[in-house]
Amino acid sequence: MCLVSSSGPATRRSSCLADSESSPPSFSLSHSREWVACVVGPNVTLGLDIEVNDSTRDVVGMSRLVFHPDEHRWLLSQVESARLSAFYHLWSAREALYKLMSVLGRQAVLSPLVGVDGTLASQGANWHRYTLRHSALTVAICSDQPLSALYKIEPTELTRVDWLAAVSSMDTVTASMIERVNDRCSIEL
Repeated sequence: MCLVSSSGPATRRSSCLADSESSPPSFSLSHSREWVACVVGPNVTLGLDIEVNDSTRDVVGMSRLVFHPDEHRWLLSQVESARLSAFYHLWSAREALYKLMSVLGRQAVLSPLVGVDGTLASQGANWHRYTLRHSALTVAICSDQPLSALYKIEPTELTRVDWLAAVSSMDTVTASMIERVNDRCSIEL
Protein backbone atom coordinates (compact mmCIF):
# COMPACT_ATOMS: atom_id res chain seq x y z
CA MET A 1 0.00 0.00 0.00
CA CYS A 2 1.25 3.47 -0.70
CA LEU A 3 0.07 6.60 1.05
CA VAL A 4 1.20 9.87 -0.49
CA SER A 5 0.70 13.31 1.03
CA SER A 6 0.69 16.00 -1.63
CA SER A 7 0.74 19.06 0.61
CA GLY A 8 3.92 20.25 -1.10
CA PRO A 9 7.36 18.96 -2.12
CA ALA A 10 8.99 19.98 1.14
CA THR A 11 6.47 18.03 3.21
CA ARG A 12 5.66 15.15 0.86
CA ARG A 13 5.48 11.86 2.76
CA SER A 14 4.67 8.34 1.66
CA SER A 15 4.07 4.98 3.29
CA CYS A 16 4.00 1.65 1.46
CA LEU A 17 2.66 -1.76 2.39
CA ALA A 18 2.33 -4.93 0.32
CA ASP A 19 1.63 -8.62 0.74
CA SER A 20 4.79 -10.63 0.07
CA GLU A 21 3.49 -13.21 -2.41
CA SER A 22 3.86 -12.80 -6.17
CA SER A 23 1.10 -13.11 -8.79
CA PRO A 24 -1.19 -10.72 -10.63
CA PRO A 25 -2.20 -8.31 -7.87
CA SER A 26 -5.58 -6.98 -6.84
CA PHE A 27 -5.82 -3.50 -5.39
CA SER A 28 -8.04 -1.02 -3.61
CA LEU A 29 -7.85 2.78 -3.57
CA SER A 30 -8.81 5.38 -0.99
CA HIS A 31 -8.24 9.06 -0.29
CA SER A 32 -8.76 11.54 2.52
CA ARG A 33 -7.96 15.19 2.00
CA GLU A 34 -4.42 15.39 0.56
CA TRP A 35 -3.70 11.68 1.14
CA VAL A 36 -4.12 8.97 -1.48
CA ALA A 37 -3.66 5.28 -0.74
CA CYS A 38 -3.47 2.07 -2.70
CA VAL A 39 -3.20 -1.41 -1.24
CA VAL A 40 -1.89 -4.10 -3.58
CA GLY A 41 -1.69 -7.84 -3.03
CA PRO A 42 -1.60 -11.06 -5.05
CA ASN A 43 -4.09 -13.94 -4.70
CA VAL A 44 -6.35 -11.89 -2.44
CA THR A 45 -9.28 -9.48 -2.74
CA LEU A 46 -8.81 -6.21 -0.86
CA GLY A 47 -10.74 -3.24 0.51
CA LEU A 48 -9.01 -0.14 1.86
CA ASP A 49 -9.95 3.05 3.67
CA ILE A 50 -7.91 5.93 5.02
CA GLU A 51 -9.21 8.83 7.04
CA VAL A 52 -7.47 11.92 8.34
CA ASN A 53 -8.05 11.98 12.10
CA ASP A 54 -10.06 15.22 12.32
CA SER A 55 -10.72 16.29 15.90
CA THR A 56 -13.18 19.00 14.76
CA ARG A 57 -15.75 16.47 13.51
CA ASP A 58 -18.79 15.66 15.62
CA VAL A 59 -17.99 11.94 15.80
CA VAL A 60 -20.76 11.22 18.30
CA GLY A 61 -23.35 12.84 16.02
CA MET A 62 -22.00 11.04 12.96
CA SER A 63 -21.96 7.76 14.88
CA ARG A 64 -25.61 8.16 15.84
CA LEU A 65 -26.53 8.61 12.17
CA VAL A 66 -24.41 5.95 10.46
CA PHE A 67 -23.37 3.20 12.87
CA HIS A 68 -25.34 0.24 14.15
CA PRO A 69 -26.95 1.15 17.53
CA ASP A 70 -24.60 -1.29 19.32
CA GLU A 71 -21.60 0.41 17.69
CA HIS A 72 -22.90 3.85 18.71
CA ARG A 73 -23.27 2.66 22.31
CA TRP A 74 -19.75 1.22 22.15
CA LEU A 75 -18.39 4.55 20.96
CA LEU A 76 -20.18 6.38 23.79
CA SER A 77 -18.63 3.94 26.29
CA GLN A 78 -15.10 4.97 25.21
CA VAL A 79 -13.30 7.44 27.45
CA GLU A 80 -13.30 10.92 25.92
CA SER A 81 -9.58 10.82 25.09
CA ALA A 82 -9.98 7.56 23.11
CA ARG A 83 -13.28 8.34 21.38
CA LEU A 84 -11.87 10.03 18.27
CA SER A 85 -9.48 7.15 17.58
CA ALA A 86 -12.22 4.58 18.25
CA PHE A 87 -14.58 6.35 15.86
CA TYR A 88 -12.06 6.42 13.02
CA HIS A 89 -11.02 2.79 13.54
CA LEU A 90 -14.66 1.71 13.31
CA TRP A 91 -15.45 4.07 10.42
CA SER A 92 -12.43 2.93 8.39
CA ALA A 93 -13.09 -0.74 9.14
CA ARG A 94 -16.68 -0.34 7.87
CA GLU A 95 -15.52 1.49 4.72
CA ALA A 96 -12.80 -1.07 3.92
CA LEU A 97 -15.19 -3.96 4.56
CA TYR A 98 -17.84 -2.37 2.34
CA LYS A 99 -15.31 -2.04 -0.48
CA LEU A 100 -14.19 -5.66 -0.05
CA MET A 101 -17.75 -7.00 -0.09
CA SER A 102 -18.61 -4.86 -3.13
CA VAL A 103 -15.68 -6.27 -5.11
CA LEU A 104 -16.67 -9.79 -4.08
CA GLY A 105 -20.30 -9.14 -5.13
CA ARG A 106 -21.54 -9.83 -1.60
CA GLN A 107 -23.92 -7.93 0.64
CA ALA A 108 -22.32 -5.45 3.00
CA VAL A 109 -21.88 -6.62 6.59
CA LEU A 110 -24.65 -4.89 8.54
CA SER A 111 -24.19 -6.60 11.88
CA PRO A 112 -22.15 -4.75 14.52
CA LEU A 113 -18.38 -4.90 14.13
CA VAL A 114 -18.02 -4.52 17.89
CA GLY A 115 -18.15 -7.73 19.91
CA VAL A 116 -19.85 -8.31 23.25
CA ASP A 117 -16.38 -8.05 24.81
CA GLY A 118 -16.14 -4.45 23.55
CA THR A 119 -13.45 -5.03 20.94
CA LEU A 120 -13.53 -4.18 17.26
CA ALA A 121 -13.75 -7.37 15.18
CA SER A 122 -10.58 -8.34 13.36
CA GLN A 123 -12.33 -10.95 11.22
CA GLY A 124 -15.72 -12.30 10.28
CA ALA A 125 -17.21 -14.77 7.83
CA ASN A 126 -14.78 -14.68 4.87
CA TRP A 127 -13.02 -11.43 5.81
CA HIS A 128 -10.03 -10.22 7.82
CA ARG A 129 -9.21 -6.69 9.04
CA TYR A 130 -5.80 -5.09 9.45
CA THR A 131 -4.75 -1.65 10.65
CA LEU A 132 -1.70 0.29 9.56
CA ARG A 133 -0.36 2.68 12.18
CA HIS A 134 0.17 6.27 11.14
CA SER A 135 0.28 9.44 13.22
CA ALA A 136 -2.11 11.51 11.08
CA LEU A 137 -4.39 8.85 9.61
CA THR A 138 -6.46 5.80 10.37
CA VAL A 139 -5.84 3.10 7.77
CA ALA A 140 -7.95 -0.06 7.54
CA ILE A 141 -7.44 -2.94 5.13
CA CYS A 142 -9.89 -5.80 4.71
CA SER A 143 -9.13 -8.97 2.75
CA ASP A 144 -11.02 -12.11 1.86
CA GLN A 145 -8.28 -14.31 3.34
CA PRO A 146 -5.45 -13.89 5.84
CA LEU A 147 -2.50 -11.87 4.54
CA SER A 148 0.87 -13.57 4.87
CA ALA A 149 2.70 -10.34 5.74
CA LEU A 150 2.36 -6.57 5.80
CA TYR A 151 5.31 -4.33 5.09
CA LYS A 152 5.35 -0.64 5.81
CA ILE A 153 7.87 1.40 3.86
CA GLU A 154 7.91 5.11 4.54
CA PRO A 155 10.00 6.93 1.95
CA THR A 156 11.30 10.27 3.13
CA GLU A 157 12.84 11.66 -0.04
CA LEU A 158 12.44 9.40 -3.05
CA THR A 159 13.05 10.79 -6.52
CA ARG A 160 10.53 10.07 -9.28
CA VAL A 161 12.91 7.40 -10.67
CA ASP A 162 13.20 5.74 -7.22
CA TRP A 163 9.41 5.82 -6.81
CA LEU A 164 8.76 4.28 -10.26
CA ALA A 165 11.36 1.57 -9.60
CA ALA A 166 9.74 0.76 -6.24
CA VAL A 167 6.22 0.68 -7.71
CA SER A 168 7.27 -1.47 -10.69
CA SER A 169 8.54 -4.15 -8.28
CA MET A 170 5.48 -4.06 -5.97
CA ASP A 171 4.34 -7.54 -7.03
CA THR A 172 6.96 -8.80 -4.57
CA VAL A 173 8.64 -6.73 -1.89
CA THR A 174 12.09 -8.28 -1.88
CA ALA A 175 15.18 -7.72 0.20
CA SER A 176 16.92 -6.21 -2.82
CA MET A 177 14.17 -3.62 -3.25
CA ILE A 178 14.30 -2.81 0.45
CA GLU A 179 18.08 -2.43 0.25
CA ARG A 180 17.74 -0.18 -2.83
CA VAL A 181 15.49 2.34 -1.03
CA ASN A 182 16.66 1.74 2.53
CA ASP A 183 19.01 4.72 2.55
CA ARG A 184 16.02 7.02 1.84
CA CYS A 185 13.31 5.21 3.82
CA SER A 186 12.15 4.18 7.23
CA ILE A 187 11.06 0.53 6.96
CA GLU A 188 9.03 -1.47 9.46
CA LEU A 189 8.54 -5.19 8.97
